[in-house]
Amino acid sequence: MGAVPSLLVAGLLLKGERLYWPVQVYPQVYRGDGLLPFVGFIALWNLAACSLPVQPVGLPYLPLLNPLELVQALSLLLLAYWLRGLSRWPSRAIRLPEAWLQLGFGALVLVVFSTVLARAVHHWQDVEYALGALFGSMVFQTSVSILWTLMALGLMTYAQRRAERVLWFCGAALLGLVVVKLFLIDLAGSGTLARIVSFVAVGGLMLLIGYLAPLPPRDGGHSQQPVAEGS
Repeated sequence: MGAVPSLLVAGLLLKGERLYWPVQVYPQVYRGDGLLPFVGFIALWNLAACSLPVQPVGLPYLPLLNPLELVQALSLLLLAYWLRGLSRWPSRAIRLPEAWLQLGFGALVLVVFSTVLARAVHHWQDVEYALGALFGSMVFQTSVSILWTLMALGLMTYAQRRAERVLWFCGAALLGLVVVKLFLIDLAGSGTLARIVSFVAVGGLMLLIGYLAPLPPRDGGHSQQPVAEGS
């Protein structure tokens, strides 16, 4: 269900220029608004697939290297490529600002990556693949805190290098969510070792973020050089 529409979207986005007619003549239709139903289905399918624990028949379970999560990874890459192409193929059907679409995509990526981690804990730690059981697992809670902090590190580092303040603040919001989770959930857990690992790992990554990804300047880091007299 996820592979077929993803392959269709991939064909139009990546190889559509070879179809001189009609894709090149009407790119907004075939790459913008025309793909909207498929893009929406792929996003909803990703959310629905997060409820599946993945039981590969005849294959050992490996995170990301299993059929379901490989298709999820492919579909997320295609969604990112489609969102990036909206500036070239503007959609007349979408009324939401592009920033809101990017925020929704970021939330979807966060859910999918957290689900990959939940499946790994389910298979390798014998934790039931249910919300209550995973919520009570300190291994899962510690792993999620570290994963979200790593994602915030990558996002804020990328935003700092591209001088994109809005993207940097999105990473900072995710980091703030991790801090709240540490005190409300991780600190309340019963596993002392897991709490120590969680706080030490997240604290070390936050120090690394402060060193690698400070807040980008408002002007994008380009200062105007004074013009010499007489030039």
